[in-house]
Amino acid sequence: QIVDGSKNILVKFDKKYAYGDNENAWKDFASNYGGGSDLLLAEVGISEYGENTNSELGDKYSINKDDYPQYRLFLVGKEVNEPLKYEYSDKVESDTLAQFVRKNGIYLALNGCLKDFDELVDKFMTNKDKSNRDKIGNEGKKLLVNYSTNEDEEKSGKYYMKVMAKINKDGDEYVNKEIKRLDNLLNGETYIADEKKPWFRKRLNILSVFKEKLPDDDKK
Repeated sequence: QIVDGSKNILVKFDKKYAYGDNENAWKDFASNYGGGSDLLLAEVGISEYGENTNSELGDKYSINKDDYPQYRLFLVGKEVNEPLKYEYSDKVESDTLAQFVRKNGIYLALNGCLKDFDELVDKFMTNKDKSNRDKIGNEGKKLLVNYSTNEDEEKSGKYYMKVMAKINKDGDEYVNKEIKRLDNLLNGETYIADEKKPWFRKRLNILSVFKEKLPDDDKK
């Protein structure tokens, strides 16, 4: 029993062995956002046969088997018997599911991203003066102290700072160029060992935070 009002939890209710586009969208969502500290993800597989596994939970939260999958968002400090329902029409979309979560006040970090560095990116990208950008980038050094005991997070923090330095040197266009370069390496014919691929994806996620702050005409 992890739903007790002490954590933000998004629960997927579905048939026990789910598959198809909706399941793939959930897996994409979990891959992108499942590592954040502000939201836990959980699944409840409901069996219609045999022992009717978890059917009582389905009944408790008004889950209709004809509407699988269904999602319920339990918020910190809110009544656990009245979770928020994610509404969708034909199929589940990872992005719209993320929007639903964000609209209810929960920060979602892409895998590899850090909340305070994401906030620093916003400050950095909206200030076009190079000297000010240098000062903002240097603020990252103070933030890094918070991650000195976590090797992966410290590595991410240092990458944010590297990107800021490159942008200040080469201009905002560095963001799209680097995204294209990494994407071509990751998805092209160049061999990349499986153990190195997660770091490629994390870097692309961090770069996407910078890209989001570019003017619309520069995002392409």
